[in-house]
Amino acid sequence: MKRLFFILISFIFYMNCLAQETIISLYRDAPKDQTIDDRSLSMEPTVSHDRNVIYIHSDIVIENMQITIRDKHKDIIYTNQLTILQSQNYSFSFNFSGEKEFTIELSYKDINLHINPLYKTKIIMKRKLLFSTLLAIAIGFSSCQDRWEENKPVENPPKVLTYDEELAIVNNYTEIDTINNLYSVIITDSIMQAEHLTDPNVERIFRDIAKTNKSIKEDIQAGITTTLTLYNNKGFKSYTVNESSIIKIKDEHISAKALKNQTRAFHGDMSFNAGNWYSSYIEFSGSDHITSNFYVNSCNGYWKVTVTCKTGTSANGKVFSTYGSRNTSGGIKRYWWTTAGGQAPFAWEFQGNGPIGGEANGAIEFSDTY
Repeated sequence: MKRLFFILISFIFYMNCLAQETIISLYRDAPKDQTIDDRSLSMEPTVSHDRNVIYIHSDIVIENMQITIRDKHKDIIYTNQLTILQSQNYSFSFNFSGEKEFTIELSYKDINLHINPLYKTKIIMKRKLLFSTLLAIAIGFSSCQDRWEENKPVENPPKVLTYDEELAIVNNYTEIDTINNLYSVIITDSIMQAEHLTDPNVERIFRDIAKTNKSIKEDIQAGITTTLTLYNNKGFKSYTVNESSIIKIKDEHISAKALKNQTRAFHGDMSFNAGNWYSSYIEFSGSDHITSNFYVNSCNGYWKVTVTCKTGTSANGKVFSTYGSRNTSGGIKRYWWTTAGGQAPFAWEFQGNGPIGGEANGAIEFSDTY
C-alpha cells in the first residue's frame, strides 16, 4: 500500500514538473497563413514560459524589442520595450488575474531599420488533471485508504502569511535590471509552494511593480535623475539614470545606529506620513558639499520620493526621484555636491513633489558633509 501510494504521489509530482517550463512556438504574422518558421533560428528569439514567467533568449542583440501580452479578449494586459543581450536569457513576469489564455507579440527592428515580422504565440495556462487515471487508481485503493486513514499522522495546517510577509519574500527575489532600467522579479510555481505565497497577494505585488516600472520609464523619458534602490537579503543596491552634470549625487546604505549618530551641523528635515508629504520644503546655507540621510520606517508597497533641488546659479532646479519597495532598514546616505563653481556659503533649497505612495512613513535629514 505504501509503495503504491508513493508511486501515485511521484507520478503526480512528475507530471507537475513536466508542465513547469514550456517552449513557445513562434509564428510569423502572415495575412492568411501562420506556420512555424524554422528559418534562421539563430537570428530569431526563442521564448518559453513557466506559469506567468516569460523567458526570452536570443543569439544576437535585439534593441528596442516591443513585448505585448493580450488576454483572450485581445485587451493589452502587459507591454514593455527593452533590449535583449546576446546569448543571455531575459525573463519577466506579468499579472494574469485569473485568466488562462494569452497571446504574446514580439516586434523589433533590424540594423537596417526594416521592421522584422511580428511574432505571435498563444499560451494556454490550464492545469491538466489526469482525473480518469487518478480516479481509477483511487477506487482501486479505497479499501486500503480507510485503514491508512486510521494511522495517518497529524498534518500541520498550511502556513498562512500576511501581505507584508509575502511582499518581503517577493522582494528577496527582486533585481534591478540595469539594461532596461526597471525592477524585475521571477516567481515560479516551485517558489510559490516553497515560500507559501498566494496568488492574490502575488498578483497584487506584480501590479504594483508594473505600475512602478511605468512611472520609472516616464521619469527617465522626462530627463529626471532617477534612482532605483533595493534592500533585501542580498544587501543594498542603488542605480541612477540621467545623472546631473551640475548637481552630483552618490548613495550608500547606513545602519540605524549610524543614522542616529550624526555629528555634523544639522540643517533641518523634510518628512512624510502615510504616503504623503508632511513637511515638504527646506532651505539653508552650507558648503558646496552637503549630506542627506533618507529613511523609510514603514510602508506596504513601492514608494517614490521626488524632490527638486536648487543651488548655485540654478533658477529652476534639478528634479530627483528615488524608488524603493521596502523600509530602508536604516537609511540611505546621499552625498550632494555642486560643480557650478562659486564660493561658500551656498544656498540650498529642496522642494518635495507629489505623493510618495506605499503608505510610506519617513524623512530626509540634511547636514554638512564636512
